[in-house]
Amino acid sequence: NEKMLVMTRLGIAGHSLAHRLSEGYFDRWVLKQVNVFLANSYRADFPAEGFWGDKSDDKDHWQQILEEHLKSARSHFFNDAFDEYLRQLKVKSLSATRHQLVHLDLQPKHILLNDNEIAIVDWESSSTYGDPAFDLGKLLGHFLFYAIQAQQTESIMCLIEEIVLAFQSGTVGTCDHDFVSRVYGFIGSTLLSLGQHLKESQFKQLIDYVRKIELTYYSN
Repeated sequence: NEKMLVMTRLGIAGHSLAHRLSEGYFDRWVLKQVNVFLANSYRADFPAEGFWGDKSDDKDHWQQILEEHLKSARSHFFNDAFDEYLRQLKVKSLSATRHQLVHLDLQPKHILLNDNEIAIVDWESSSTYGDPAFDLGKLLGHFLFYAIQAQQTESIMCLIEEIVLAFQSGTVGTCDHDFVSRVYGFIGSTLLSLGQHLKESQFKQLIDYVRKIELTYYSN
């Protein structure tokens, strides 16, 4: 039998968040609203049935998504230290896998918005098992990548800290102790993945931000 994720609406008219970010417009309200949605999903009852078959199939799907993400983050520009960074992130994330609705491809192009509405679309990769830190970290990593291009890094890093703390506050009592570390780990891995097509000099600049994230947040 086929299974469907039924949404309440077909969609909204408007631009993607990626379009807004590419124009240098960083909307704090949008990011905060998506963060509220993710926190609510974290606290909600888990789906009764798997999307890809039974529970083991959904777990396998999540592990495949994670493997593909970490593989895309590897580059000939960096050394064994970053391989260890990605290896540890994988171990931490798999150990934190939980039964809940996860998008698994949450990025700005999959967020549509107009003046007063937001829609999260393209749920084809979603699962009932995963690490919610992956969704939040991947989205914030894309956000930071656009900020680096627009030279607005300092203000966006402050916003990212605010968003992560807000998620913690919204899930108090249920958020695991290593969640914040994994969010920043996935911010770093997403930056590495997005930077693969940059010139070496630009990629090295990106590496500096990943090292800062690792030393300040991820290693703690």
